[in-house]
Amino acid sequence: MYREFLVALGFMTKLPVPFHPDMKLEDFSVIMKYFHLVGLVLGIIYALAAWISGLVFDPVITSILIVMTSVALTGALHIDGLGDTFDSLFSYRTKERMLEIMRDPHVGTNGILAVFFLLLLKTALWYYYLQYAVETPFLLLTVPVLGRLSLVYSCHKGRYAREDGMGGPFIGKVSKKIFYKVLVGALLLSSALCIVFADTQTLVLHLICFVATLLFVKCFNGFVNSKIGGITGDTLGAVCELSELMYLLLYYVGGVILWTYI
Repeated sequence: MYREFLVALGFMTKLPVPFHPDMKLEDFSVIMKYFHLVGLVLGIIYALAAWISGLVFDPVITSILIVMTSVALTGALHIDGLGDTFDSLFSYRTKERMLEIMRDPHVGTNGILAVFFLLLLKTALWYYYLQYAVETPFLLLTVPVLGRLSLVYSCHKGRYAREDGMGGPFIGKVSKKIFYKVLVGALLLSSALCIVFADTQTLVLHLICFVATLLFVKCFNGFVNSKIGGITGDTLGAVCELSELMYLLLYYVGGVILWTYI
């Protein structure tokens, strides 16, 4: 258990942990049952970075540093996938050409714009939460958990669009047992964090955003599947980033409605 968790942490982050390279690549889908815990570790680091930065800098700089920390800790893995995905899907080419574009190391206009606006929106939302939301620690801890849950959900439901590649050992290889273990674990973990750092009213908002985010992931993967006949490692990176952004946006909109009209 401990060994598999370290493998998951080493694979998904740039943290200096033993990677255990002796583990077979075809067994890597097993480590996905720890992805929500990997998200929690990232969330703890984000929260610490935000707290330390808040002692020195104003919310503008702190929000930028939160986003920079998330990119640095993941080695820009998911951001790279986001750019490649948007370059590919919005090239309006054939399926084969789209898959080629995803593997192209060069970044096009669509990819640059997607990455730019995602980072801009995340920074703006974190700035808002730092300024006005008392439950910001809960969000910092929970958002990366939701992002990693979206990866497990996508790999459980999706099929691989290529014949070979990095996504092969994961996509379509996650069993129902692993998926539901991560789903329940992420739900209980995030709900507990909400109760600790917020209140029961906020818990209702969180549960709505939780479900809505998974519905978004389902719709996005369906869109990707209609374009290239499956999903890839790049689209998984896009799913992780977009699901985090979607949760933050939904929580913002829901919070405004909740505190203004209810």
